[in-house]
Amino acid sequence: MVWRGHSDTETLLACISIWGISKTLKSVFGMFAFALWDKADKKLTLARDRAGEKPLYWARAESGILFSSELQAFDKLPGFNRRIDNRALGLLMRHGYIPAPYAIYSDCKKLIPGSYVSFSLDDKRLEPEEHSYWSWENRSSYDFDFNFTSKTNVISSLDGILQDVVADQMISDVPFGSFLSGGIDSSLITAVMQKQSPVPIKTFSIGFDDPEFNEAEHAKAVARHLGTEHSEAYVTGNDVISLIPRLPEIYSEPFADSSQLPTYLLAKMARADVKVALSGDGADELFGGYTPYQFIPRIWRMIRWCPPHIRYYLLRALYQASHSQKIDKLSSIAHHKSPELFYKAAASHWLEPSSIVKGLKEDPITAFDLKSFTGEIDALPSWMMLVDSMMYMPDDVLAKVDRASMANSLEVRAPFLDPRVIEFAKRLPAECKIRSGTSKWILRNLLYNYIPGHLVDRPKKGFSVPLAEWLRTDLREWADDLLSPHKLNDHFHSEPIRRVWAEHLSRKHDHAKKIWNVLMFQAWMYR
Repeated sequence: MVWRGHSDTETLLACISIWGISKTLKSVFGMFAFALWDKADKKLTLARDRAGEKPLYWARAESGILFSSELQAFDKLPGFNRRIDNRALGLLMRHGYIPAPYAIYSDCKKLIPGSYVSFSLDDKRLEPEEHSYWSWENRSSYDFDFNFTSKTNVISSLDGILQDVVADQMISDVPFGSFLSGGIDSSLITAVMQKQSPVPIKTFSIGFDDPEFNEAEHAKAVARHLGTEHSEAYVTGNDVISLIPRLPEIYSEPFADSSQLPTYLLAKMARADVKVALSGDGADELFGGYTPYQFIPRIWRMIRWCPPHIRYYLLRALYQASHSQKIDKLSSIAHHKSPELFYKAAASHWLEPSSIVKGLKEDPITAFDLKSFTGEIDALPSWMMLVDSMMYMPDDVLAKVDRASMANSLEVRAPFLDPRVIEFAKRLPAECKIRSGTSKWILRNLLYNYIPGHLVDRPKKGFSVPLAEWLRTDLREWADDLLSPHKLNDHFHSEPIRRVWAEHLSRKHDHAKKIWNVLMFQAWMYR
C-alpha cells in the first residue's frame, strides 16, 4: 500500500479493499459507526462497533435509504415518515430507553452492535442484507493469553491487559484526562493511566450539595492518593434544571435515564480542559457490578417453588422490617414463573406499558426475549450480565455517554470495552466476578494494588440526581404542563398516568422513574 495520509479512515479503507468487510470488522478494535459505498458493486454497507459505543440509524424513504448517527437528520428529508412506533414507545415506558433494533419512528431502525447491513442498488426493493460479525455469546478468534490458574495469576493477567489497553487509548494528539467518580471502575482506569504517565493526569468529577447524591469527596480522596491534577464542580439544582429543555436536542430520540443530566455537565466541565477522556463504562456488565446480580438470584432461589399466591406474603414476611420501594416492587412481581420474566419485570419501570400506551401490543425482539435462561440458579448472574451487555449497556449507558460527550465536542473512550478486556471477562470464571457477596471481586482486588481499600470500599451509588423531589418542586410546573390530558391523549391513556402523578406529588409513592419516562417522550414530542 502507498499511504497518502495519516488517518484511521485510510487504514480502514485499505483493510476493506484487501480483506473485505467481514474480516476487517472482525480485526478492528475501537468504537465506530460508518457507511461504505462500493462504487464498483453499487453497494452501500452500514457497520457498527461490537459493544455499541457509537450509534447508527437507517431508514427507508421515497428517496431511498437514509442513514445517520443523528435521528434529527431524517426529520426534514423528503419522503421520510415520522410516524411514532408504539412498540418502541412501549419499550421506552418499560425500560427508559429504546433498545436496538427499534427506533422511535416506525420506518427507522437502529443497527444492532456487532453487525453490518448492506443494500445493493441492483435490488430494486433495496432489501437489507443483515450480518453479525461478532456476538457476546461467542468467543473471539483472537488468541489472547489468559492465565486463570490462581488468584494471583488472574489478577495479574487483567492488570497486564488493562495496562496495554489504557496505553493504547492514551495515544492522542490532543489533551486527555479521566472521569473520576471515586468508585471502583473509574478509579481503576485512572490509577492505570497515572501509572503510565510521567506527569499528573487530569481528572474530573461532579459534586452535589445533597450528600445522598454526592461522590465528589470520594473522588477527591482517590485523586489525592494517585497524585492527579483534579478538578471538580459542584452543581446546583438550577444548573441541572436549566439543562432539561436541551435534552430533546442532545438525545436524538426520547431517552429517560436521569443520569443523563450530571453526565452532560461532567462532559461539559472536562471539555474546558481536554478533548479526550477515559471512563469506566462497561465494567459493571462485564464483571458483575450491579446489585441485582446478587439479590435477584437469592430471591428467586427462595420463591421459585412457592405457589404464586404465596410468594407475595413470603417476601413481605422476610423483609417486614423494610419499607423500601425495592421490596414493594419485588413483592408485586413475585408471581412470574421464570427467572427471565422475573428479572425483566424487576428491570421495568412501567410493568404493563400497554396500560398507558394506546394500541400497544408488545412483541419486542430484545435480549430479554431472545436469550432464554436454561441453567441452574448459580448461573443466573452470568445470564443477567449477558442480557445487560446486549441491551442495557449499549442502549442506555453508552448512548447516554456518547450523546452527552458529543454535545460538548468531547471524545470519551471506554477501556473496559476493548476486545481484549471483553474476551478476558467472557472467559473469566464466575466466582472471580461475584464471590461471597462481593461484586466485581477481581476489579476490587486489582485496585487494591493501586489504592487502599478504605478509599473505595462503600455501597454502590448510581450517578443520579434528586429527581423525585425536583418533580414535586422546581420541575412541577413544567411536568404538569406536559402531563396535561390534552397533551397526553395523542399517544397515551392519560388517566393512569395522571393517577401515578398524583400519587407521586402526594408522596404516597416515589414514581419518579415512571414519570420521567413519560416526560422525556412528551418533551421530545413538543420540542
